[in-house]
Amino acid sequence: MIRDSEARIELTVAQQVINEGALARLTERARELDPSLPGWARRSNPIVRRQLGIYWKTLPLDLSLWLRIMVIEAALVLVAAAFPAFYSLIMPVVTVSLLLAPLVFVLYGQALAGIAIQSAEAVYDELHNGTLPLLLVTPFPRRHILYSKVAASIWRQVDNMSMVIIGHALLSLPVLILQYTSLYVGEVDTLVMSVAIILALGAGLARLLVEPVLVAAIGALVGAVTSPRIVTRIVTIALCVAYFFFVNVPRLLDLSFETRLIVELVAPIVLPVALAWLALALATRLLQRD
Repeated sequence: MIRDSEARIELTVAQQVINEGALARLTERARELDPSLPGWARRSNPIVRRQLGIYWKTLPLDLSLWLRIMVIEAALVLVAAAFPAFYSLIMPVVTVSLLLAPLVFVLYGQALAGIAIQSAEAVYDELHNGTLPLLLVTPFPRRHILYSKVAASIWRQVDNMSMVIIGHALLSLPVLILQYTSLYVGEVDTLVMSVAIILALGAGLARLLVEPVLVAAIGALVGAVTSPRIVTRIVTIALCVAYFFFVNVPRLLDLSFETRLIVELVAPIVLPVALAWLALALATRLLQRD
């Protein structure tokens, strides 16, 4: 009995050493690409790499151009605050923005739909193809396995998201100026309104970063609870459409300046973060149950 107990202890210790060694090797390999990202989100992560397939060579998202454009646009807005006549030089661009903005919206919608469906199907396939147990015996925590699935679905749409972000940077300022000046000119101080426009530019970028995470999290949750595949797709898209409907409808109402700031600058950023966290937590719990 004593020898059997000692053998089991030695086997447990050996297994732990093997797992720790495997985790160390996988972690070291995951550092090769995207060092600024968590290990579970990097393209060199084996779970992400497996899901991406040939798409692992996609270029990472580059926000530097958007930031440079935003600095220039913020400077223009502040100049216009000091010299309101400067707005008349910006307004002719509104027509171009209104014509091209629908194209950017369509591209963004396609990217979000792709992210949501790919995330849902990735989790669905692991559950229904019987490969989930193989992932669960890897040294990665279960939540990181799920996070990697979500990250891979976003990586697949990075090229489209890059174009959407540049489109937002180039087209959103004239529309924001038209919106805020038409609603609150004469009611709000010009400098305050200019600061609100600059904040709206930043909030727009933040939405483009957090909303893909939200739809991917929704997809992962739906993929963990629905069947068959077509139902998974329909439910995923329906939930995403419902979210964007309810988060954007209040913007059409006649709101005070302060309320509009909350509706347009705060809620669209806080809600996706909170809902994504909740969806991922529920999906992780479901995977642990399985």
